[in-house]
Amino acid sequence: MGCHLSTPDVANHCEPALDRKWRQEANVPKPAEQSWHGHLARKGHLLSSWELLSPVTSPATSPATDSPPNRRRNPSPRYDEEAMRHEAERLTLDDALDDLFSQKYLLRFAQAESASENIAMLIGLRTLLHMVPCADVKRLTRELIHNHVMDGASLKVTITPSLQQQLSAWLKASTSDDALPPPMGALSEAYQDVYHQVRFGIFPRFRRSTACREYASLHLRRLLVSSVFLDVFLDAFAGEGSTVREQVRLSQALDFYLSALKYQETYAQLVEPGCPPKPSESSKAMAGVICSKYKDTWLGLGLDSHAYELIQRQLPEASLHLFDPVLKLALNALEPVYDEWLDSDTGVNFCLEVVGLTPEWRSKPQTLPVPGSAKEDWCSNDDW
Repeated sequence: MGCHLSTPDVANHCEPALDRKWRQEANVPKPAEQSWHGHLARKGHLLSSWELLSPVTSPATSPATDSPPNRRRNPSPRYDEEAMRHEAERLTLDDALDDLFSQKYLLRFAQAESASENIAMLIGLRTLLHMVPCADVKRLTRELIHNHVMDGASLKVTITPSLQQQLSAWLKASTSDDALPPPMGALSEAYQDVYHQVRFGIFPRFRRSTACREYASLHLRRLLVSSVFLDVFLDAFAGEGSTVREQVRLSQALDFYLSALKYQETYAQLVEPGCPPKPSESSKAMAGVICSKYKDTWLGLGLDSHAYELIQRQLPEASLHLFDPVLKLALNALEPVYDEWLDSDTGVNFCLEVVGLTPEWRSKPQTLPVPGSAKEDWCSNDDW
């Protein structure tokens, strides 16, 4: 069971609120290149006059107020700089730190500014305080202090002298005393110090950068909310023989995410315009099926057993946001293989020809100098 921060600044944000960020109206796309033209034609998705994947949105919606009961899915993935600038400005630091894909873009940007020490320390501390099993806390604590706190550290951060002394003293003492508990209070204080520096330092610059707009346009959640476009993307990213489908855990994570989107979509269709969402018997039944079918998947993704019990207790209400706690876990599980796919020939061509974007930040260095930045780094396959 992970350790948690008590600071109110560190909060979990509802996944549907994040999902709605990407459901923005886009421009009518340009003609795709021949390779994707042929692929779309074979799938039966070419529209006359080449208006591929054009947006379908309700006139009553707007980027700032769009919500499931008041919108239809936007099937266009095309890059729109103004829309992406708007989304980048809405990104919070907690959003960025909770999401593995955004972590990498934030680190790329920090490395380009030669200021990656705070970002690396913040990601490592958040990992330690929120995600790491207790048996691994001491190991990662030693690594963080060695890399970021000790005098002469390669990525030394600026914290108060008293806090640096306290953490350095623990590191020296822990080498001869395996029973010495990690200094969780000092680590939490260090987190808040570095968090404040990042929040009011490099993060506002990141939100205004092309790196953040590229992150927003290529995020997996944005590509999974389309309708006409969805089959095309899934064929390219998660078709037969793909890495996603060859790994049971990833395949189930993707299937759950799509089922949760379908649940929200079905829920929204039953709501009268201007009325608050209310569950129906069909939405309750659908929620029960999803909960039963994906229980093992959720626990394998890292959902706490207490959180699962809470979802079960909420099944009779079957709220629109019932599956919020698990959606982010599913995206983070899929992120490593999706990130690798983006750099493949298929992914590069897809970005260019369908999204209409030539990524500029994918080639930037982003290797985390902190071990344990993602769960896969310290968990064996048996943990899943």
